[in-house]
Amino acid sequence: MFREAFPVWPGNSPLMVSPESKIKLSSLDSYLKVFNVIEKTVAFPSLAASNIWVLSGAKTAVGKPILVSDPHLALSNPAFWWEAHLVCPTIEVSGFGIPGVPGIPMGHNRNVAWGVTNVVVDDVDFFIEKINPHNQHQYLYKGKWEDMQIIEESIGIKGKDPHKTKFLLTHHGPILTDISKGPEKKAISVKWAFNGGLQPAKASYLLAKAKDIEDLKEALETWELPSFNFVFADSKGNIGYWCCATVPIRSKGDGFLPVPGWTGEYEWKGYLPFAMRPHIINPKEEFFANANTKVAIENYQHFISNYYEPADRITRINQLLKAGDKLSVEEMQKMQQDVFCVLASELTPKILQVLEAKSARGDAQKAKQILSQWDYKMEADSVAASLFELTYRNMMENTFKDELGDVLFRKYLDTTVFPPRAISSLIRKGSSSWFDDIHTLNEETIDDIIFKSVGQTIQQLKTEFGDDETNWVWGNIHMLTFEHALGKKKPLNHLFNIGPFSVGGSHLTINKRQYSYNTPYHANAGASYRMIVDFSNMSNSQHVLPTGESGQLSSAHYKDQVGLYLRGKYHPAWLERSDIENHAKGILLLKPKK
Repeated sequence: MFREAFPVWPGNSPLMVSPESKIKLSSLDSYLKVFNVIEKTVAFPSLAASNIWVLSGAKTAVGKPILVSDPHLALSNPAFWWEAHLVCPTIEVSGFGIPGVPGIPMGHNRNVAWGVTNVVVDDVDFFIEKINPHNQHQYLYKGKWEDMQIIEESIGIKGKDPHKTKFLLTHHGPILTDISKGPEKKAISVKWAFNGGLQPAKASYLLAKAKDIEDLKEALETWELPSFNFVFADSKGNIGYWCCATVPIRSKGDGFLPVPGWTGEYEWKGYLPFAMRPHIINPKEEFFANANTKVAIENYQHFISNYYEPADRITRINQLLKAGDKLSVEEMQKMQQDVFCVLASELTPKILQVLEAKSARGDAQKAKQILSQWDYKMEADSVAASLFELTYRNMMENTFKDELGDVLFRKYLDTTVFPPRAISSLIRKGSSSWFDDIHTLNEETIDDIIFKSVGQTIQQLKTEFGDDETNWVWGNIHMLTFEHALGKKKPLNHLFNIGPFSVGGSHLTINKRQYSYNTPYHANAGASYRMIVDFSNMSNSQHVLPTGESGQLSSAHYKDQVGLYLRGKYHPAWLERSDIENHAKGILLLKPKK
């Protein structure tokens, strides 16, 4: 059941328990804390998603490469990224940067373009440490008690005594468990690649100066963190991909569960060299795409991750790219707006089959009629999209909550990638112990779960919007608000927040409009910018931010791109000085006092 709930678990990987023992479902709480720790520690969300694809000239109408990028992050106000065109005697680069951080991690110059997705590499391992019962500052390693490194910190607090704390470090990394309150036999330490002090400043500088694919490869060899899949192209017609991630080389295991720290069996042996990371230059398909899905070739010997996004987005991207020849910039724009749901196309026929077998009356008949005419697109004005998505969310609850309980179920939903993967896998499998409701005497099946979930969905829609099904459209419950930090409190939300807006899409569509499974159905994450680079005319490249360039409430550019973003439109990213000067709205000149 554990493997079914986390279906990316390789079938031949050992569990850290003997074959005859079991993992208690209550112990999942410890594993789910892994996600919470990482989310609170790193600047980028640990499971942030993105789309990226690049076409060679042989696949485009313009005869030159086209590169398309839209990284997915929380949709906030101000926008996460700051759009910039940097020009100086040695550098000219256009794209998207992070305020206060040097360089353009995603963008283009006159010769090359690059975009990224999150590798979702597993670069964090948790070790179970045995603590000396006579000295809580010692831990066992290969038969010897080793002294922990102790770092003392004093945090000044106005009007109060300083807060003093200690950090205990093993050779793996810091101890996460609080062992100060008494003797503990075991503790958890964490080893994380980021603790090595790696940084990408040099790579970002070299990317900005790159003139061709060889320069790109030289730049990317120095990129270490954050761990990104880089997709790129140059003006000579080359396209390619390189996995730029600090991939630990593990002596044993895959790091998914905490492992014994005292034996020395699970140590890291360094990181995977650049040349050995997954990569491809000028693929025979004439395109390459990634949507946070597995990139390693079959039988690839090095473990990268278990945390890949569901395959729905990459499946749809590949469908559209393979279906067309001589694709245009306009078709790339349409692809970035695509809301076709692959899971819906697979699950809806099964739902219809269950409704036909179980009942042909009342609400079931209404649901059958709505879904049977659906094109599987999560459009804002679609009733069927609402019916499907609520049924899908109810299926998660009816499948997992009875075993996990309310608290643990909510933590499971917070992992984001595993619940949809598990549901997809269980649907294809057709049977599982998860489907049985432990609170009933009968043994429920997948058909029972589906039928119950559809019934709950109809009642939810009726309660919220009444009996008139025309009011059940997806955009009435799937709303997007660009929330400001100050807009979290009323009445400041009316001043600082932008929205709400009715939107289509879902977690599983190319145009990603993700909502929290714990607080459905308000969209809170998606494309944090969109970029299309046309190598036949670099000044014809297309950019758009979700809100605006300025974070100043009084600025005309505070939210002037919202309409473009929501309508799937763009603004040109001019490179020629004459274009820029002719369209300038103003000039800000910064001068030193002396």
